Amino acid sequence: MGTALDEPVPQMVIYVHEAAEADQARGIFISDERNPADPKVIVASAYMMLNETGSSQVGLRLINGTIHSRPHEADGYRQIGFETYDLKLALDQRLAPPVPERLPRAVIVDRLNQAGWNDPLLLRQLLESYKDLAFPTAALVLGVLGAPVGIVSRRSGRTGGFTIGVVIVVAYYVLNVVCESLVTTRVIHPFLGAWMPNMLFAGITAVLYIRMNRS
Repeated sequence: MGTALDEPVPQMVIYVHEAAEADQARGIFISDERNPADPKVIVASAYMMLNETGSSQVGLRLINGTIHSRPHEADGYRQIGFETYDLKLALDQRLAPPVPERLPRAVIVDRLNQAGWNDPLLLRQLLESYKDLAFPTAALVLGVLGAPVGIVSRRSGRTGGFTIGVVIVVAYYVLNVVCESLVTTRVIHPFLGAWMPNMLFAGITAVLYIRMNRS
């Protein structure tokens, strides 16, 4: 079973495949949004804890992994592989950057109408407001998807199950990045950009359940 750490660092979520009982544990997924202009998803096959005595910081040494990075530009997605990567984590909540004030959706729409729907920042803010409901719904969609995926995981063992889970999460993240780029470039509406990943994964779930019933 995996374990999700309850945000020991603001703007960061860490998921580990197993509790670290030894110096090196296997399987870790990190969503790092401490820098809003360059959010990252990091996946590694193993990790080690690096403690700094007398400091409010701890460290993670990630082993054999990949960094999925998207800077502020719409077409700037990057993927970087590494053998080892050291990540420092500040546990002092006071070191966290201030959270920008969220505008009401009606105010965002009004400002977009005034700007002719040409402001990428306002489009992204409207997208985030729709994600307030889309993301919780995604947990339900992915949870239902877990049943057919779990059958495949049993055949491939615990490591295979973790790998499949990471692939699904990374695919969902990349799809969100693509949708955000389409929103900021005015290809699709922010509402569709927020809900399109859920729609696609719900469709995949429906197809898998239909195939299960026929087999």
